[in-house]
Amino acid sequence: MTSAKAPATASSPVSFRGPFLLLLAALASTSVYRHLKAGPYSPPSCQIFRYDCPTYPVSGRVAKGYEGVLEEFKGNFEDGEEVGASFFAWKDGKPVVELTGGFFDTTYSTPYTEDALQLVFSSSKAVAGIAVATMVSKGAFEYSDRIADYWPEFAAGNKGNVTIADLMGHRAGVTFLDPERAPTAKDILDLDSFAETLAQQPHNFGGETRGGYHAVTRGWYINELVRRTDPKKRTLGEYIKEELAGPLDIDYYLGLDESLHHRVSPLVSYPPLHMVFGLFAPTKWQKEPLPASLVDALLKTHTVGHKALIASGPTHPWYEMWPKPYNRPEIWSGESPSFGGITNARALARLAAVMANGGKDPVTGLVLIDEKTIEKALTPLPVLWDHVMGAHLPFATGGWGIIKHLVHGQEWVGWAGAGGSMIWWNREQNLAFGYVMNAVKLQALGDKRSWRLIKAFLEGVDIASGRPVVDRVVGDTKHVEAAPPPV
Repeated sequence: MTSAKAPATASSPVSFRGPFLLLLAALASTSVYRHLKAGPYSPPSCQIFRYDCPTYPVSGRVAKGYEGVLEEFKGNFEDGEEVGASFFAWKDGKPVVELTGGFFDTTYSTPYTEDALQLVFSSSKAVAGIAVATMVSKGAFEYSDRIADYWPEFAAGNKGNVTIADLMGHRAGVTFLDPERAPTAKDILDLDSFAETLAQQPHNFGGETRGGYHAVTRGWYINELVRRTDPKKRTLGEYIKEELAGPLDIDYYLGLDESLHHRVSPLVSYPPLHMVFGLFAPTKWQKEPLPASLVDALLKTHTVGHKALIASGPTHPWYEMWPKPYNRPEIWSGESPSFGGITNARALARLAAVMANGGKDPVTGLVLIDEKTIEKALTPLPVLWDHVMGAHLPFATGGWGIIKHLVHGQEWVGWAGAGGSMIWWNREQNLAFGYVMNAVKLQALGDKRSWRLIKAFLEGVDIASGRPVVDRVVGDTKHVEAAPPPV
């Protein structure tokens, strides 16, 4: 009896699929980690592989004692925090920092020079406030006047008692426009028709005075007020060109001529992966957490914040993510004084230097705003809880922020723009600065790029003055607000 033999079995081939997928996952995880840990604006090849990293050109000058500003300015580029940027600062009526560097766009080939122009979002509000103060100084109107006294149609919808000071201080009840009134870029060009639309907007809070940051709307209402009160019937853009930019020999434009479009550096979007990480990752994991008010505005469409920051116009296709729509020439051509100023750091710093010097230009001696008006304009308004920003915002009658948590323990006046631009001044020490950039971030009061420059600037003031250097806290990171009042 013979026993049957078991059939021979072929050995199974070794599978590499599992290890290969694990390797891919490891490489992907490493790439994402390096991308998030690196500065957001280095080219991807530099972020992930440390390959083909650009050498950033820097030009300009710093006065003796301010060399630290130059080092921090260079550091912002080396850390991948900038593409193109400029920082100018004044002390006692003289420029002490004039720096420009980086690249005009993300081809990383054309240098960002002093000739570049930049859309600066809400830093435009500070310039609009300066222009309005010059009109008050000339007797065109008073801050306490009702807007409807000059623009009767504005009284519609419970807005009859709203004053110019209310509008400047973001408590005029036109925090947002209803959806049917939100303009397109084309609508903004027809100022007569647009004025009718603005006048018809009902008071957002039924006539009750409440704080609500007029993110895009304030400038449109100011423009119509200027058109109705200026003896020459100029728009705000025309007025600034002839009464401020011209005499000071600076670049500041509302309604940019097509011949200057080539000078505008395109805004560079915050990288999508960084945005997603900022929206959904725990704040303790983030180097620069997004402000809670901004996250709410982005994700909660029913909020006042969403209506004010996102839904009031100018409208654009849903697939165009901010700030891409603001790289369109049709936006540059319209006058939107709350967000559409196109300028540079040199101009912002010069205007801030005028304000730090009490309304008198330190170069030409021209008095743009008399001392009496300066005092009126700097009078603090009652501090209200702001239903857009989720904070108690202190505003001057002239419409600028009066901030003690930019440089902790010091009072600075001015404002900042979405993305990071800034214009601030300090009258006590006669200090002023302006900062612009093309690479946007999403903080409410500057970010670590400008904060390190401000800190170095103030340390330079100490050094140049022969004083011991003070270790200051600069930035909004430690500012904590009280809970909002009941609504």
